[in-house]
Amino acid sequence: MSGRILAERCAPPSLASQVADALATEPQIEQMTAYACDAVADVSFALAALPVELARLAPTVPALQLVLVLASAADATQSMFGTTGPSGQRSQELWKQAALIGVDVLYLSLLGRQSATAGDLLEYWSQQNDTSNADDSL
Repeated sequence: MSGRILAERCAPPSLASQVADALATEPQIEQMTAYACDAVADVSFALAALPVELARLAPTVPALQLVLVLASAADATQSMFGTTGPSGQRSQELWKQAALIGVDVLYLSLLGRQSATAGDLLEYWSQQNDTSNADDSL
């Protein structure tokens, strides 16, 4: 067996294939991603509410699952409709939300919540909204 074939067999799976495998084996992730894609397509749906709504629908999932769901929905939307037009602009909002949630999860881990759930994010966002009047906060 050549070294190249051996290396290919031992190579770790790509991130894309790992995400695809996770989506295929985790129906909740798939359902949440489909819900997020539908929200992008519905221009009457306020995307600012999507992370909170997803967290309320599945408060026990790992907080980073929300990042995966939003990023997957953004990628799927852009793959289907491109990066321009209403859907492209709305998918950009999902990328931004995914990044902001990632920052929130990191912050929670610095506070000692290494295994934060979506419910923990809801609690954190609620506390932030109580102390802030910013319209763009989650």
